[in-house]
Amino acid sequence: MASRIRLGIAGAGNAGSAVLRSIDKISEIELGAIADTRRGALDALRAEYPGIGLFDNVQEMCRSKDVDAVWIATPSAFHAENTVTAARNGKHVICEKPMALTLEDCDTMIEAAAKNRVKLLLHSKASDPPVVKMREIVASGR
Repeated sequence: MASRIRLGIAGAGNAGSAVLRSIDKISEIELGAIADTRRGALDALRAEYPGIGLFDNVQEMCRSKDVDAVWIATPSAFHAENTVTAARNGKHVICEKPMALTLEDCDTMIEAAAKNRVKLLLHSKASDPPVVKMREIVASGR
């Protein structure tokens, strides 16, 4: 049996919290660490996730040996910087949408992943009910 992937969550706001609530439902994944710049968020997480590494910045979390991959759920303006940091530390990346704010940043992210031989995945909420309904409406011609 393959070992479990230790996932670091970068950003514990809305998107990061959704990942945290779902992580225990996937047997191949375990929570490795959480990074958030908000002290209050980290204090709340400390009680909820005892024994998990908590970091006040993504750079330190990406250096952790307890993390194999990083889920980037920080504000969009930080996606490129956080992805490059993770890649340079040999961490695979799952990035929330939008990928980045400029095409240049997207190219930088892709290049960092390729150079460091890590996977870069983008997460979309394409299967969420509101998005599915919008697709149905558009496809119907209404």
